[in-house]
Amino acid sequence: MPCTQSALTQAPRGHSLLELMVVLGLMALLLSSAAPQWQGLQARTAVRDLAQRYLSALHGARLLAIRSGQTTTVCPSSDGQHCTQTGLEQGWIVMQGTNTLIQDGAPSPVSGIRTHYAHRTLPLAFSPNGMVDSVGLRQINLCVPAHPKASLALIINQTGRTRWADAQGCP
Repeated sequence: MPCTQSALTQAPRGHSLLELMVVLGLMALLLSSAAPQWQGLQARTAVRDLAQRYLSALHGARLLAIRSGQTTTVCPSSDGQHCTQTGLEQGWIVMQGTNTLIQDGAPSPVSGIRTHYAHRTLPLAFSPNGMVDSVGLRQINLCVPAHPKASLALIINQTGRTRWADAQGCP
């Protein structure tokens, strides 16, 4: 089979170094514009995870108080054994009666989350009828100062019911 002119003059396959550098430059530009949004997403996810785990502990403590007929307390704890005046990002414990440790809530793996207590400080004590002592509405704000849109407010009413809502940044 004879060689034709078109087979000999066909351009080599592949990309030039200049083309690869242009593509890498465009990718770097796109990634640098997406990085702040990615950090905000990570902060929102961390705050929601912490809020969900804490609300789950509150639901469990309320149910335990009703079923056992004993007061059940949920409070922040930095050591996993005693109530402390730290934020929820350090962890929390669930206790029944005065000394029986039921659950140890692990600290948040993400740094930068702050806790602000509004209306009343902790601990939360669920009485055997499921109500939170005799105080009324409590609010706990979880926020990341660098990402105010990631803030959440945990709201606990006197009947012991809990919910969360968007908060307006860090107080």
